[in-house]
Amino acid sequence: MRLFTALWPPPGAVAALTRALDGAPPPLPDGARPTDPSTWHVTLCFHGDDDPDTRASALDTALVRAVAPRLRIAGTGTFPGVLWTGVEESGGPVLPGLAARAGATGPRPYRPHVTLARWDRRRGDATVGGDGLAAGPWWTPGEAVLVRSDPGARYTVVHRVPLRPGTPDRTPG
Repeated sequence: MRLFTALWPPPGAVAALTRALDGAPPPLPDGARPTDPSTWHVTLCFHGDDDPDTRASALDTALVRAVAPRLRIAGTGTFPGVLWTGVEESGGPVLPGLAARAGATGPRPYRPHVTLARWDRRRGDATVGGDGLAAGPWWTPGEAVLVRSDPGARYTVVHRVPLRPGTPDRTPG
């Protein structure tokens, strides 16, 4: 089962992002497929094929004392074949440590974002531009969710791990 751990923005943040995109949509290459706002999320860690019970238990242990960061959605950028909006943090970078606790490892640095559109990555990103998006409202996630990813960008939450409100601990692990 393909799994990932994520933070889901609240309805107010999704509505603000939707309004911003309606007001000034970034230009996209032909064939781009916008993502459905109901699927917008901030991935902490992609686990790939994994056992959901084992992963849920690991997350319960890893995130037992994790404090939720204060976030907002702002700006835009691209990866090959992806248009995204960035995620800013109030009070310093907490998300990389939270992602590491959720299991994120690898050679690339963690870049928190919400995917807005996808296209064939062989097309390049030259036609994607714009001035970015204005910052949305601040929000604090109440939980990290373990999600099953099915073909066609269909997501099902399989486990929830509460996050504590308060001042995040900036020490990794």
